[in-house]
Amino acid sequence: MVTPVTFALLVWLVVALSCLGIYWFGVHRPARSASGRSEPVDRSAAFAAAGSASASAQPGRPQRQAGGLRQRLRPWMWAALALLTLPPLLVVLSGWRLRLSLPEQTPGTQDERLAALLAGEQLVPPPPLPPEVFARAQAEGLAVEIVSADRRWELLDAGFRQRLLAVYKAMREQGYEMVLLEGYRSPERQAMLQRQGPQVTQAGPMQSYHQHGLAADSAFLREGRLVISEADPWASQGYELFGQESERYGLRWGGRWRMRDYGHVELAVPEKKSTAPTAG
Repeated sequence: MVTPVTFALLVWLVVALSCLGIYWFGVHRPARSASGRSEPVDRSAAFAAAGSASASAQPGRPQRQAGGLRQRLRPWMWAALALLTLPPLLVVLSGWRLRLSLPEQTPGTQDERLAALLAGEQLVPPPPLPPEVFARAQAEGLAVEIVSADRRWELLDAGFRQRLLAVYKAMREQGYEMVLLEGYRSPERQAMLQRQGPQVTQAGPMQSYHQHGLAADSAFLREGRLVISEADPWASQGYELFGQESERYGLRWGGRWRMRDYGHVELAVPEKKSTAPTAG
């Protein structure tokens, strides 16, 4: 994606090169040509031509022609100089600062859909799935302790809930039905999951955004069954789309962490946590 800053820099580069071209081809080369210095001269031929030249030839005429050409093309020189200097001068006077670094967690957050969402569009959570769907997935070893996980949407932060529902809606439009595996997580459950090892979570109690209703774990529903593992090519592509949509709505995606957590998203609010975890 081309950012506004990158686009502005590209436009500025084109303008600068255009101005240099105007000066070189419109001023410099014609002036040198008129003064007789644009091309190398054969000295013997020049002396022969000088011996046969008419006596009425006016000395200094090429120099006067070059000077006249410079006078006529002087406005082009000033225009090129203005185009080169005016934009940076305006930037300095107005105090603008071009920030080339991306935000810490929210690339592409301010698009039209997010603006509409924050303007008041309220999405409704989907109806809950039968408990058997999660029990079967846990029995098949597809997930750890998801039967007892909390999937109540009302316990999620209101702003985070709307963003996540908007992501679910966008995914549904692309052929992926999303399922909430876990939303809010109590400190006691967080401690229990931490005891199962870093392959489950590295965050202790109150070190995860789950404890503040600002994180959720999701998976896909296909033909009535949960699809969680990214080893499935269909799910792998879906998680990539899920990450893109989540980041578009200002969420942090666990698929970019060192220990990948493809179904995890969170709304990072630093003051909500005592210490930053390495995984949710």
